[in-house]
Amino acid sequence: MKKRKNLNVWLAMVMFLMAMVCTAAGRSLYVDADAPGANNGSSWADAFNYLQDGLADANTSAKPVEILVAQGIYKPDKGVGITPGDRTATFQLINDVIIKGGYAGFGSPDPDARDVDQYQTILSGDLNGDDVEVADLADLLYEPSRAENSYHVVTGSGTDSNAILGGFTITKGNATRLDDYGLGGGIYCSQSSPTIIDCVIKGNAAHSGGGMYNKGDIYLSLCYPTLIDCTFSDNSALVFGGGMYNSWHCHPKLINCTFRDNSAGISGGGMSNYWISHPNLTNCAFYNNHAVKFYGGGMDGFAGCNPKLTNCVFSDNSSGDEGGGISNDMYCDPELINCTFHKNESATYGGGIFNYFYCDPVISNCIFWDNADSEGQGEESQIRWGTPVINYSCVEGWTGELGGDGNIGDDPLFVNAADPTGPDGKFGTADDGLALKYYISPTSISPCIDAGDPNYPYDPNETDLDGNPRVINGRIDMGAYEYLPPILAEVRIVPRTINLASKGKWITAFLWLPEDYDVADIDPNSVFLEDEIAAGEIWLEGQVAIVKFSRAEVQEMLEPGDVDLTVSGELCDGTRFEGTDTIRMIDKGRKK
Repeated sequence: MKKRKNLNVWLAMVMFLMAMVCTAAGRSLYVDADAPGANNGSSWADAFNYLQDGLADANTSAKPVEILVAQGIYKPDKGVGITPGDRTATFQLINDVIIKGGYAGFGSPDPDARDVDQYQTILSGDLNGDDVEVADLADLLYEPSRAENSYHVVTGSGTDSNAILGGFTITKGNATRLDDYGLGGGIYCSQSSPTIIDCVIKGNAAHSGGGMYNKGDIYLSLCYPTLIDCTFSDNSALVFGGGMYNSWHCHPKLINCTFRDNSAGISGGGMSNYWISHPNLTNCAFYNNHAVKFYGGGMDGFAGCNPKLTNCVFSDNSSGDEGGGISNDMYCDPELINCTFHKNESATYGGGIFNYFYCDPVISNCIFWDNADSEGQGEESQIRWGTPVINYSCVEGWTGELGGDGNIGDDPLFVNAADPTGPDGKFGTADDGLALKYYISPTSISPCIDAGDPNYPYDPNETDLDGNPRVINGRIDMGAYEYLPPILAEVRIVPRTINLASKGKWITAFLWLPEDYDVADIDPNSVFLEDEIAAGEIWLEGQVAIVKFSRAEVQEMLEPGDVDLTVSGELCDGTRFEGTDTIRMIDKGRKK
């Protein structure tokens, strides 16, 4: 069956090519906590038991080098020449060295098998292995059982984009001091530009930058880290940036990243940006992050920070003061393109976005809906103050006073606003609830479909948050999700004529999918007639799906005459399909 195109395709190719270069021109080293052999890194059987030993070997070797790390828990205070219990010990990234976790490792049928979810490879700052859970993220930094934890689990300082870390969970860093050891509990990067791919940064704490801290220079832009397919969750900062803190001319690039359930005591629950730092985010999501006391539940900016956000979602973030979704202060002018702000909440002003001191965001093809502050959910609760430039966007309570072209205030009709991440709990997958409705029967079509900027300068390879083409048939939708027309199925419904007075049990639909699609991939729980009547039975015969629907339910909703009936559903990868057939309804013998 066909698969959706995704940014991961080219990213995977980049990783593959770099791995090929390492194999051809450098060395491959192996790390496995369970390896019983010579522990010299030459194979899975003879792998280093400690990652620090692999890094030390790679550091003195001709480059490039790749380090393959098997599933297990690795701590930075373990290895030759490292003092056990040393809180300053950290996994230092190295230029021209690729560190890849997620391997099955020694003792597995295929030790080279790689699956970062199945074979979790954890870099842990819990040096004593005694951390206890906390009920409130605010307690994470000073929880007594974390007092001996690493200040920084991973350090990327001094590296360039060829220092690559991929496929790890980075957790339990605890940056408690009042100097740089109070910044970046999970990852600390000073004047550096490492590449971090497919990592989970969770359960770390710091004074600022609980999950990650990135710092440039007070005068120069020397910090350009790249993060791809990473998740920041359950990180905590006492002051700024629960998930990430960027400062002093730092300009990270994030693609397909998620910030969820992070907390900052002051501002920037998900991300905080300070002093001319301009992060560039594409296809990212901020969900349920909190700024406890002041600003920016999802993100905040201060002193000339101009982030660019494309195809991003801010949902269910909250702040104790201004800016439930985003707060901008002191000449911060973010650019928001194809973004969705939904159900963010501020205790005072600006449930969606708050702008203060000469902050003028540029907003296009965006949706602001159901965001709330102390004054309700009107236009100013969605976007508060500043002089925003808004075009082709949907803003709840839209009055027209903010000007711009192509703006509307109609309900965007999300598929399932009550469950924005969908049943799987993840943004960027096919079941996301903030996608746009398009149901012909009953009529329910989002006004945001095809309502974006008709002159949008798109890249042919650009995708929405869900990996679908960003522009379809020359038109773009508002918000982070592009409505993807379903594939057209052929449907034949029998009987061809149905008597409304009939007492039969079933109506049967025969369904064929287009070439290159397989009916075996149909999710049986997704199949409906007229988006209302669920399939009662479904089975397959070759490339035909045979679906039975309750005749009583069908007859209850129809009147005599020729009737178009639509069968719709999804494949297991989320691809939608639908097909329509026309039958005749008659009424012979039904009691009036």
